[in-house]
Amino acid sequence: MPSSPEIAATGDGGTDGNATGEEDGPRGDETGETDGSDGTPSGQDASTDHVTSPGGCTTCPKGCFDLDSDPNNCGSCGFVCKATASNATATCDKGQCKEVCPHAGDSVCNGECVDLQADPLHCGTCNINCTGGGMPACAQAVCNAGKCAQVTKPDGALCSGPPPAISQMCQGGACVAANVDCAPVTGGYSVSLNGKPLGLELTTCGCQGTSLIGTRKSDGSAYTLKCIFCSAAPNGHFKCN
Repeated sequence: MPSSPEIAATGDGGTDGNATGEEDGPRGDETGETDGSDGTPSGQDASTDHVTSPGGCTTCPKGCFDLDSDPNNCGSCGFVCKATASNATATCDKGQCKEVCPHAGDSVCNGECVDLQADPLHCGTCNINCTGGGMPACAQAVCNAGKCAQVTKPDGALCSGPPPAISQMCQGGACVAANVDCAPVTGGYSVSLNGKPLGLELTTCGCQGTSLIGTRKSDGSAYTLKCIFCSAAPNGHFKCN
């Protein structure tokens, strides 16, 4: 009996799973995204203990602070800025502690706010002292625009240096033997040096030992001049020479 002819498969009746060359679904690693399995939110470094938000606020254990400007959290959480000068204020500038004096332009030297442009003990920079030795007896040290200079003392100012053998005062930039007359005027006393008025007025004037003493009318400060002889005249004058 002749055999039945074989029927060739056309391939139209079904599909082979491998015939298309494609998989049934996408692979998990083809999305280009992490699955967040480490628990770290996007944009946060898991190795840090604080987070900086886009607005500059940094989350610290005690709250959210700007580490660039907060003096109690300056540069890092909990770092407190402190002022060394009693009259200065501690601030935080770009994460660095600074001291701000009450007067603009002042600087902190040895625990106090000073004007480096005018302070003769801190002239130009801290601890530059303009009042060193070798200064003429009728010169006064000043700090002008941050540079040490000398100016002549006004007439009637006491000469600098060790106490002289006779009372000496400045006159015309030089030390002269003082013949001081404290003459009574209405409401006080007028002081003159060698007959030249000094423009100094006292509310009280008197002799005590070898000193002519008084109280300035302008500010109430004490006035004392050492004398060889301090004498009181009956007419109310007091003489120092």
